[in-house]
Amino acid sequence: MKLYDIIVIGSGIMGLAHAYHASNLGLRVLILEKNSRAAGSSVQNFGQVVPSGFGVEWQRIGRVSLEYYRKIQSEWDITARNNGSIYFATDPQEEQLLEELMSINRIENYSSVLLNKEECYAKYAGINMDHIRCGLFFPEEISLDSPIAIASLSAYLQIRRGVEMQFQTVVSNVESDTNQVLLTDHFGRTYQAQIVIICNGSEFKLLYPKYFENADLEMVKLQMMQVSDPGFKIGGNLLTGYSIRRYESFHECPSYMQIKKEENPDTFAKQFGIHLLFKQNLDGSIILGDSHEYAPPDRWEEIQAHVTQQCINQFMMDEANKYINIKQSQIIKTWIGIYSQVKDKGLINVEIEPNVHIACAIGGKGMTASLGFAKMNMDQIYSNL
Repeated sequence: MKLYDIIVIGSGIMGLAHAYHASNLGLRVLILEKNSRAAGSSVQNFGQVVPSGFGVEWQRIGRVSLEYYRKIQSEWDITARNNGSIYFATDPQEEQLLEELMSINRIENYSSVLLNKEECYAKYAGINMDHIRCGLFFPEEISLDSPIAIASLSAYLQIRRGVEMQFQTVVSNVESDTNQVLLTDHFGRTYQAQIVIICNGSEFKLLYPKYFENADLEMVKLQMMQVSDPGFKIGGNLLTGYSIRRYESFHECPSYMQIKKEENPDTFAKQFGIHLLFKQNLDGSIILGDSHEYAPPDRWEEIQAHVTQQCINQFMMDEANKYINIKQSQIIKTWIGIYSQVKDKGLINVEIEPNVHIACAIGGKGMTASLGFAKMNMDQIYSNL
């Protein structure tokens, strides 16, 4: 039986991020994945790396991720494009929040530029100029094509970093002591490591189910869609007034609470947590969405059902056309994404047994924050050995 320094369970972005930083430490690394390839929220998302949407603490972690994405992209193509992000304000309240966020960014030394309507149009020729007032642009932020990016990052770790990966391997048992961890898979095969990190996404039934039953978790279902190339380029990540009124970074703005109090709580957008944003893929198609429905983990099969509500898709298309002209675009596909999150918007990060760690339930922050968080987590784990 081969001995590894670290075994990571799960090959989503959180698992890959831990494996990446382990390889930077020169460790012998094995990733075990229960499916034939990565699935779940790591390949279902927009592919926007947007620290600008986080509160200050998580923004700092996301900015570390940006550095690592750029470093990896310089060595191996993971589809990372440094085209930046922009938030479009559509009314005076949203414009005020953009101005306040820019002031916070200045204190945090995070680059952002307020563009007037004409400057927005000059930069994003596909937008509907009549609908927006201004935009706040973040030049450091990145776009990815997530399914390709995850597969490419996996290949990079194996070919360039010597990380071993084994798919279709369900870990069914964990035994640990102060010296080693022994894993057994569903075929009865065993694996030995000094450290195990479980990055299980939203899979709570296989390992330590009793722990997850008592965790303060909720499941989130999102509807998204992909439309055909509209014939123009929209550059990087485009976020709207819905994003301004929802993202955590704006919660820290002085006017945010008063503005939220003035909103109508009974709109369709509120009912389904509509949060409208766009990203253009390398092939020119555009991903847009999304909606948010919530349930506790014991109801997750119910919200996981692979059924999209047409009324939500139609609403998002109608709203999208207020920002960019995609009326003639064809819907290529629609899908749902599922992720788990801790209700306080943090994540689960715990040593469940000696040398066995769980890192999951990061919510919608995964693609942006995982590389930065994993660096912190690995430093902490190995400083305590």
